[in-house]
Amino acid sequence: MIPAIKQKRWDLIVITVVFGVATGVYTFKPMLDEMAEAQEKRKLLELAVAEAQAQEVASAEKAGLKI
Repeated sequence: MIPAIKQKRWDLIVITVVFGVATGVYTFKPMLDEMAEAQEKRKLLELAVAEAQAQEVASAEKAGLKI
């Protein structure tokens, strides 16, 4: 009888862990996706700023200014 009780407890532990992991994935996955999207947008913005700065330097050099 004792092994049956122990088996039920392990089943409960496994079910609890699986439910906890599923809940965590359901809760944090959208947040992680949002963070990855924000990081991608930040990289694109940094590239756009760098390109604009390069164009500004090029136009200043074309006008004869030294930077």
